[in-house]
Amino acid sequence: MNVQVAYFSKTGHSKTVALAIAKGLNCPVQSVENWTKAPCDLLFLVGGIYAGKSNEKMMRFVRSLTPESLGSVCLVTTCGDGKTPQKYVRQALEAQGIPCEREEFICKGSFFIFSRRHPSEEELSNAIAFAQKKVNESQSTRFC
Repeated sequence: MNVQVAYFSKTGHSKTVALAIAKGLNCPVQSVENWTKAPCDLLFLVGGIYAGKSNEKMMRFVRSLTPESLGSVCLVTTCGDGKTPQKYVRQALEAQGIPCEREEFICKGSFFIFSRRHPSEEELSNAIAFAQKKVNESQSTRFC
């Protein structure tokens, strides 16, 4: 199974999570700004929420994806409140006919002086466990 991780990070939090997931899954990781398009079965798309929405560079990347090159996408999000999903990314993927996993991993990033110790080691471990679970689920459904 071909698994990849792509991320956009303005503050470094999403990059930290993306690198941890890629290391945990032993798979390639690239910034969306330097993405080398290659087909994959499962793409973990890691990004932050900035003023309530995803960054325009992330949105441009998402709009460049095609269903022919992706099996499905799994969203992983960092945000100041630790609760806000990548709603616009999900909507764009679905509008393009790209399957997007329902479950999304969300962890805190920092916002100015708040939550500076995030993502924490525990959050990184949880992100890796989430990604491993999604890979296992994806592998088991491929052979049904």
